[in-house]
Amino acid sequence: MALKVFSPCIFSPDGIEADREQKVISGGTSLSGADDTIATDGGGRWFAQFSEPYLDEPVIAKTWRALSAHLSGARPIIVRLCDARHQPAGGFVEVPHSDGTPLSDDTLYVSGETDVRAATDAPLRATTLAVDVVSLPEDLTGGERFSIQHPTMLDRAYEISDIDVDAGTITFEPPLREAVSAGTPINFEDPRCVMRIDGAMSSPTRMGFAESPGVRFVEHFPGPGGY
Repeated sequence: MALKVFSPCIFSPDGIEADREQKVISGGTSLSGADDTIATDGGGRWFAQFSEPYLDEPVIAKTWRALSAHLSGARPIIVRLCDARHQPAGGFVEVPHSDGTPLSDDTLYVSGETDVRAATDAPLRATTLAVDVVSLPEDLTGGERFSIQHPTMLDRAYEISDIDVDAGTITFEPPLREAVSAGTPINFEDPRCVMRIDGAMSSPTRMGFAESPGVRFVEHFPGPGGY
């Protein structure tokens, strides 16, 4: 199923927040004073919040309202996390065909500078993955986010917690939403995640101009019938 993509840059929001919500329960305080806690969320679910979008232009305001109507009924959408400043992506480069020739008008293809792939298979709920870094403008240091376009779960976001340079592996959260095969592309350039709207996506007008406090999304998981 092809899903729409929410691109925050269209609306120039004043604030962007994307992170994982985690649920933890407490087992109570022991006699020693320690508080035992247990995570019950399987690594948490992603949320993304975009505040105070620019809706002064009528065409942008109508695009916002059209998306609001489209997302009614918890319909899923692919949300771009939009945090290029903290990603190891250096933009785009121009490349020719594999034989070194350009296109018919002498222009070149535009290609991303990042090319990272899964080096081995990884099972569902794995939190470690061997990676094959073909091209990356910056070394991975931890804290980077990436997404994988799974066959069934579609785009899912992850965040690196540790890196083993010698082993060529990354450790991340949340656990894999679906098994990954060797050779699967890992998207560090434009991480994204399937989400649904959480709350309202309002756009009332004041003095003839539309405005909105923003919109919040949470990670979407399909039901038994799929998307």
